[in-house]
Order: sequence, then structure tokens, then C-alpha cells
Amino acid sequence: ISWGMPGEPIIAAELLARGGVATKSNGMAVAMVLETGEVVARGDTRSGGDCSSVASQLRSGVIELASTQGAFAALKDDGSVVTWGRGEPINLGGDSSSVASSLECGVLALRSTQSAIAALKDISK
Repeated sequence: ISWGMPGEPIIAAELLARGGVATKSNGMAVAMVLETGEVVARGDTRSGGDCSSVASQLRSGVIELASTQGAFAALKDDGSVVTWGRGEPINLGGDSSSVASSLECGVLALRSTQSAIAALKDISK
């Protein structure tokens, strides 16, 4: 059973049927971690509903999601972070290239606001 804004119940039902265990929504798109650790996303492509550019990194090992009003970040079980969504012309967290080397390992948790994502990092890594 699903309900809500037209089009949204179908997306929610599909993700639930695929074994979703964690969901983040930003109002324009939704991302879900499946039981396998894979991420699937639906919705507005500019706001993170299309994760095809990083799909190979999201096929397994994702343990946590964070979202802004236009982007998503996924924390993987190896401590790395993958981001996608709105990065230009205004970066809402989808472009993490300026801190990419810091997100390769040692991240413990993610938190987000409407327009930024923060990563708690183990400073020994």
C-alpha cells in the first residue's frame, strides 16, 4: 500500500519491493539502500534522481545516505563517500571534488543540511 503526491507512491512501492532498508529524499528525488548495499535513485535527474555517473561505486557496500535539497552522499563500508546530484551552477553537495581525497577512507558518519554535507572522519586515517 502506498499513497501521496501523484507519481511518488509508485516510486516508494517499487523501492520497498526491491528490498529497501534506508531511504533519503530531498523533495525532488529519492535514494534508497537495498539489502545488498546497492543504491537506487529515482526522481529529478539534476537533484540526484539519476546516479548513473557513479553507479559502479554504488553497487554494493553502502551503509548510510545523506541528502541535501539537490544531492545525495553515500557512506560505504570501507569508509569512503560517493556523491551525486546538483553540483553546478550552485553546489548543493553533488560535487565533492574539492574534498575528494579526504573522502577516500576513514569516514565514520554523514550529516547534511539543505545545501551542504558534512563527513565525520577518523583523523588517524
